[in-house]
Amino acid sequence: MHNEPYKETLLTLIEHGSITGAFVLETLLSAVSLAVAAIPEGLVVVVTVLLSIGVTKMSKRNSIIRRLTAVETLGCTEVICSDKTGTLTQNKMTVVDHYGDETLLARAMALCSDVQTDPDGALIGDPTEVGLTAYAASLGFAKGELERTMPRVGEAPFDSVRKMMSTLHATSEGGFRQFTKGAPDVVLSRCDTIWLDGKVQRLTPEIAAAVLEENRRMAGKALRVLAAAYRDYTQKPQSENPESLETGLTLIGLTGMIDPIRPEVKAAIGECRKAGIRAIMITGDHRDTAVAIAKDLGLIADETEARMLAPTGRQHAAKFQEPLGRNAAEGAGDDAHDGRRSDIGGLAEHLDRPVDGAKMTAEQFDDFLG
Repeated sequence: MHNEPYKETLLTLIEHGSITGAFVLETLLSAVSLAVAAIPEGLVVVVTVLLSIGVTKMSKRNSIIRRLTAVETLGCTEVICSDKTGTLTQNKMTVVDHYGDETLLARAMALCSDVQTDPDGALIGDPTEVGLTAYAASLGFAKGELERTMPRVGEAPFDSVRKMMSTLHATSEGGFRQFTKGAPDVVLSRCDTIWLDGKVQRLTPEIAAAVLEENRRMAGKALRVLAAAYRDYTQKPQSENPESLETGLTLIGLTGMIDPIRPEVKAAIGECRKAGIRAIMITGDHRDTAVAIAKDLGLIADETEARMLAPTGRQHAAKFQEPLGRNAAEGAGDDAHDGRRSDIGGLAEHLDRPVDGAKMTAEQFDDFLG
């Protein structure tokens, strides 16, 4: 009803030829011209220069931006999830404690590893296995010599579900010996006997409790603890399936390894707190070890703040992130198996491949804080 006068006016203008196709085209061109004129030609250049100046200033404060949209995400971050090994720690494992026959323990740890030696004699491989091999070498058991006397003839590779690995070696007597290393509680559960006081003894509940107590003692000192066991065969096993190999073992002992904390980490965590950001450490270590390190870093006050989740993988990452209910900027690493959550973090494509946390962080993140 109210639009009737406008319709009549429009019809009148069309009838008298005031509105033609040329008029409509000119009006459209004028509108487009005004829209273009509203944005100066030099605006893109000016914005780029200003952003470059800002990035330069940020770089002087050890922040290198690869993708500018990451800055916005970083500004919204309330939680930082970081792997421990190689990110919060130096990833330089050194054996500083042990339980059991040290000679047999060192030989087992060196042989049950995938460490290689380069032409210059340097050890190459996983930092934990490098530390164990160096430990054996310090006692006079070079891995190369050990492998010449006990060559590897089979293996059950490590995986995060079993938390163990096993290698099978030929002995000079014509038999075969299997070495298994892994998480103490898991290896202990596969053992029926223990090498104690120079002989094989039955693994009684009392002895098992003593072994677990040694595990807790080492873990309480922020040490990464690994157990070693063995099993002898008169003939080579027909199957190298872990289920058939890793049973009926004889426990050898435990090693405790220290991974020094990076000196700059505590200060960085303090800066996060000042900025209102909560820092969370994610690790595959034993709970007691993780609690001890988190306390040392000032991340937690007591063990009640620690949380254990399983299994690992993409589902693990998702289950961990959901309770946060906030923007979570993730770290990178080998134990945590981080998943993608925000634009400045996330290494979902590396879930199943061990990587050096600090190196992968620098390579993958859009924002690197030095």
